[in-house]
Amino acid sequence: MDDSHTPLKNPLISTPTSGKETEPAPHQPQEMMEPIRAPEIGPEVSAYIEQRDKMTVPPDLKSMGVRAADNVHGSTGPAFPISDEKIEEGLHQPVNSSWRWLSETLVYHLKQLHLTIKKVHGHIVRVARG
Repeated sequence: MDDSHTPLKNPLISTPTSGKETEPAPHQPQEMMEPIRAPEIGPEVSAYIEQRDKMTVPPDLKSMGVRAADNVHGSTGPAFPISDEKIEEGLHQPVNSSWRWLSETLVYHLKQLHLTIKKVHGHIVRVARG
């Protein structure tokens, strides 16, 4: 017989090099990271350094509209072009009304953020969905 071809490996004889039959890698313990702390200030420098808890904005920047961040965590959701009361009213409009479609779109965006609108004691409030 003519040996003018490249021999193929038999897939039944080969051993698996990776897959679920291999042993898992040993678990390596992770290093505990320490929280970042303020650097220690030497006595010769401490007279020139002032520690502040709240940032003050210079008057020239205030005149340009810059404000200090009040809440680090943000607000209770996005700001929409219409109020939550108008969104609730729009949900009761006919389906072919643009007001209804805008309200449905805004409710969809709230649901993406795990929020919903509820009427509680006559007031409309945003509630986190659980």
